[in-house]
Amino acid sequence: MRQFRQTSSIHHESRQGRKGIATLINLNPVVNAWCLLKIVWNDGASGLACHLENSEPRPRKLVLDEK
Repeated sequence: MRQFRQTSSIHHESRQGRKGIATLINLNPVVNAWCLLKIVWNDGASGLACHLENSEPRPRKLVLDEK
C-alpha cells in the first residue's frame, strides 16, 4: 500500500566524485522491516537500487546520513 510508505532523500557524492540523490523508502513504517535504497546520479548514468531488510525492526530505524 503506497499510501503508508515513508521516503527521505539526501544529496550524495560517491568516492569517485559522482553526485546524485539517495532516497530511502520505508515500504511499511508500521512493520519497519523492508526498505528500498535508490541512488540516481545527476549525470544521467544508471542508478542503483537495493532492497534492505531490517533484522531488528522494533528497536532499529534505518535513516540516511550525509556523513
